[in-house]
Amino acid sequence: MNFLRLPHALAVSLAWLAFCVVLYYLVPRRSFATQRRPVVLAGLVVAIAFVVRLIPAVALPVGASYDIDSFRLVAETFLRGEGVYSSSSVAGRHPYLPFQVYLIGAAMWVSQKTGLPFIFAIKGVPILADLALTALIFYVILRSGKSARDAFVRSLLYALNPVSVLVSAYHGQFDAVPALLLALSWCFWRFDNATTRGLLLSALALGFAVLDKTWPALFLPIVLLRLRSVRKSITYGLVTVAVPMLFTGLYIVVFREDPAPLLGRALTHAGVPGWWGTGDVVSLVKTATGWGEPILNWLEHCSRWLVFTAVGLSYWITRRQNSLEALVTALLALYVSTVGFGLQWVLWVVPFALLAGDLRATIQAMNWYVLGSLIYLLPWYYGYHLDDTLANLISFERMALLMQVCAIPAWAIDLVWIVRRFAAARHADTSPI
Repeated sequence: MNFLRLPHALAVSLAWLAFCVVLYYLVPRRSFATQRRPVVLAGLVVAIAFVVRLIPAVALPVGASYDIDSFRLVAETFLRGEGVYSSSSVAGRHPYLPFQVYLIGAAMWVSQKTGLPFIFAIKGVPILADLALTALIFYVILRSGKSARDAFVRSLLYALNPVSVLVSAYHGQFDAVPALLLALSWCFWRFDNATTRGLLLSALALGFAVLDKTWPALFLPIVLLRLRSVRKSITYGLVTVAVPMLFTGLYIVVFREDPAPLLGRALTHAGVPGWWGTGDVVSLVKTATGWGEPILNWLEHCSRWLVFTAVGLSYWITRRQNSLEALVTALLALYVSTVGFGLQWVLWVVPFALLAGDLRATIQAMNWYVLGSLIYLLPWYYGYHLDDTLANLISFERMALLMQVCAIPAWAIDLVWIVRRFAAARHADTSPI
């Protein structure tokens, strides 16, 4: 596979992203003929999702540099049969539980066996998860009693969504994988919660989602609050927790790992403070005036408790809503309360917001969210991660200032969105699912 030279690849990928943005914002304004069978429409939307992601994955010979370098080190260490978390070459670059190690190792193995570039193979994992998410959104909307047009439009809004395209096909991050597993967990809970089989499948899918990245654990309290049976609550919680515990324990035994760095890094991982939310605002004030260092230090010290408090409050406020509405609000609560942030985090809420609520309201909220996310992401990707030419031209200090300023609109949109969701939750009827 021959990639384009980097300057040409960056230009092509930026033009392609602009094309996807235009298509994304045009989708709700079009009328779609839905006489075709649902399976045909589902196949069409998955094919669109594939093409939209394949072109930048083929064109770009890079991803987010630090993450791709980390994946390469993890894969090489794993395929040598060594423990990733205790390896001096990896040196703390893998802040997740072990499930992702196998996916990264599989991508490297495919690259070695087929001759495909590692960067393409590694992007293939989240791209495949994105395709599955697109199909799942179509299936859920259709099964919920909505029209084939609604199913097609919502799944197409994910297929063309610039946020998911950027994270998977440009950045090369894996967050579509836990999002898919979490969506499957919710799906089993939504449609089969009355049976033991449905609850067990939901708990197992949630456990594997947490084993990949820990953020899907937000869904566990939402389910437990809606289960009327103490026995079912205990069973669901135990199965969910048992999956990451069992597979992490097996990894520790097989690779003779020290559990301390593995668990310590994975269970305490958070974004760097000062680049998002209130931390970002205080950091900008500090840059402009020199004042604010004590507040920034306090926010960094208390960030975890701020998130726990905000998410816990969202659980209480949404207790009368269904589980999906509660999950969307909990994710937004995390967004607005955290002072550290990872670029790929913007993907988390997208599939669940598209699954939830009225189509018109969803599109309106998502349009603003996508706009804010693009303002936030583009300077990071095209000024620093994919290529740092701009940062070198204007200086890294000015580039950092630009990236901090561009985070404000995205955070402000999240804040407005959650305030509106809190207001809507006050008038919701109690729902067990």
